[in-house]
Amino acid sequence: MNSSYKIVCRVEMLHDYYRESKAKNLLLKASAATEKLCRNYDIKWKQLDHQLIIAVKVNNAAEPVKAWPADMKFVFYVVSENGLFDNITQSNYRPAKAEANWLSNFSNNAFTEPVLPSGNINRLYLSKRISSHVAATIYKPGRLVTDGTDVYECLKTTTNGILISNQSFWRKRSKRQFVAEQDTATVYSTSYPFTVAVPAKEFVIRHFGIDTQTGLFNKEAKIAVVQKFETSRTLVDVSLQGLDAGKYRIDVNGESSFIVVKDPGMVEHPVAVIELCNRVGTAPNFSLLDSGKAVDRMFSLRFCNRSVLIKYIAKTNDVTSVQDTDSILNFSNAANQLEFVSVAPFPLSEVPVKTLSFTSAIHGNISPLPNASAAWLSPLQQGSDIYNCSSVYLNH
Repeated sequence: MNSSYKIVCRVEMLHDYYRESKAKNLLLKASAATEKLCRNYDIKWKQLDHQLIIAVKVNNAAEPVKAWPADMKFVFYVVSENGLFDNITQSNYRPAKAEANWLSNFSNNAFTEPVLPSGNINRLYLSKRISSHVAATIYKPGRLVTDGTDVYECLKTTTNGILISNQSFWRKRSKRQFVAEQDTATVYSTSYPFTVAVPAKEFVIRHFGIDTQTGLFNKEAKIAVVQKFETSRTLVDVSLQGLDAGKYRIDVNGESSFIVVKDPGMVEHPVAVIELCNRVGTAPNFSLLDSGKAVDRMFSLRFCNRSVLIKYIAKTNDVTSVQDTDSILNFSNAANQLEFVSVAPFPLSEVPVKTLSFTSAIHGNISPLPNASAAWLSPLQQGSDIYNCSSVYLNH
């Protein structure tokens, strides 16, 4: 029987900031358990540009030479090597709060989207589907919602009854799916401080991993632990020792919380944790193998480019206005005669906006203007909202 390596799956990492939408400067690292798994099952993985590729040694029928258990899983950390990643990304990556994004093939987020110059592509996203807009909900700037087809970004704090069609509050972004609020996860390594609502002297601690047949976190990951104290308390330190990297539901005295566990030796705080399970019982087309065979499945994750206010700062009163000939961006200097600030935040992009100009009392219309930079963002308040702002100094 002949054997060779065949690709099981790929994960493409996309980012709308970049011209070709390929995420740059993101490094993939396998968890310790994943590295061991690869050694034991004749599996190889590598990062090629913006893609993760997993291949396995197969027989003539494209089946792994060593049969895969149903609950086999791979965990990879996505680490940014770009110091400006947070500036260009509308993300829930907050290292100071131990928050990252948990991305999994249990998302069941198959999404058909247009591609240029024409046509459509069906992507299997590892991020959860973006939440639908609810008019009665108060949204903050930067929040992404969908009307079922298009994704919209909140431009300023909404009030009850603001419709998604109101362009003063919402901007249509695209017919795509993004890593967003619904993917936020708290990441811990060795222990997790769990606060219960009901004080107690005795705590029964249980750890649950994902059931690959149902997608529910009800599979016991380790033996229950009991902690006893002389006085009642609400805070208990939950040990994570013995758990492989991945997402878990921690249950303490019947109260539950979800966390993502990373390897203790993982020094960097990941932008995201990718968890790929062999079998996805709730959505077989998201499983790694198709009827036990390697079929080169393609998964996707896409980061959204951050929107910021753009401020042009003039040296003199010679500059009387800043404008966009495409009428997409509007600027106001009502707060300061020398500072022309975009009325609404605008997405940062590697692709320059070439339609910006300013009017000089002496020289007339001058264009094009330099674009906003992601290198330095500062807070700027407009109304009750505080935005990130990129300032550009004009030599006039």
